[in-house]
Parts: sequence; C-alpha cells; structure tokens
Amino acid sequence: MIKLKQLGPLAFLLTFLLGVGCGRKSTQAPAEKPVSTDNNLELTKLYTQAISEFIKAEYKKDQTRFDTLFFGKHTYGQADDFPPIKLPSSIENTHIQLISTEQGNRLQSRTKPLVYINLMGWVTPEKAEFLFVVFSNGFAHQYDYYIHFIKPVNNKEYQLEKIEWENFKQPLQSKPKRLGIFRNGEYCIEH
Repeated sequence: MIKLKQLGPLAFLLTFLLGVGCGRKSTQAPAEKPVSTDNNLELTKLYTQAISEFIKAEYKKDQTRFDTLFFGKHTYGQADDFPPIKLPSSIENTHIQLISTEQGNRLQSRTKPLVYINLMGWVTPEKAEFLFVVFSNGFAHQYDYYIHFIKPVNNKEYQLEKIEWENFKQPLQSKPKRLGIFRNGEYCIEH
C-alpha cells in the first residue's frame, strides 16, 4: 500500500483536489423527474424564455440595454451543464453568442465591459429554475439572477413565478442579500 508521503507533493495535491471536488455539493439539487434532454425544442424554448426575462428584468431594474450577451457553453459532465441546444441569434433585440469558457476568458481580458454569463438550468415537468452568473470587467463576478418558472397543472406552458437578484460588485463582508425583481405577476424592484 502506497502512503501519501510517498506520492510526492504533486500527487498529494491532485489527490486532495479530487477529494474536494468529489465532495462538493451543488447549490441546487438535480431534478427528481428531469425533462429529457432529447426534447431540445422544449429546452430551447425555456432557455430562450429565461434569457428574455433576464434582459427585461435588467432593463426594469436599472435601464440596462445589452448589445450582445455571451453565454458560456460549459459541458463538464455535470447536472448543470449547458444543454445541447441552439439559441436564437437574437433575443429581445440583443445579440446572443454561445462561446466556450476559454473564449470568454480571452474576450474578457481584451474587452472589459463585455458581459459573459454562465447560465445553469434545472427543469422538471412542474418547474424550471435558472441561475445567471454574470461576469464583466475582466471576469469579475458582478451579480446573479435567479429566475423561476412554474407549470400549473393542465397547462402546456411554463409561467414566470419570480426573479431574484444578488449583487457581488462591492466588496462584501458576508453573502449578499437576495432581492426581489418580479413576484406575484409584476415587477417589484426591491432595494
């Protein structure tokens, strides 16, 4: 049996990182009854709807208009990977580009105001939840949007339930407070 001391520092570090990575918990549990990823049309529609709501909420919150949004096509074999869908080239008059994390990193280092988003979604037959992790200014974490949809019984369409926002721009002493943007069928920008 090999002891960790005999492995050397690099092997020890690799073993440690693998152990930490495997023990990491997701912020969201995978859905109990996920919608099949074979149903790309429904997933495309939901992701497009979530991006549309994100763009509208940003405008309602502080009049932000985007020319182009870059979304990371992260595929690491995890439940929150970006699905195998093709997004429209434009949503809410905003150009949409799906790029790799590496491309996002290169673009962020050259064009600091560029907005790069890691978008994760969890979809079941009853609800859909999306997390938009927004980066800009050289890949600095700016803020997060949480967009929730529900699908009422006997309804074919998902309906917007709520949108929440967390600000990470300022140096924080503790976790930022999640503020409401949309609840009970209307925008209600909390401060």
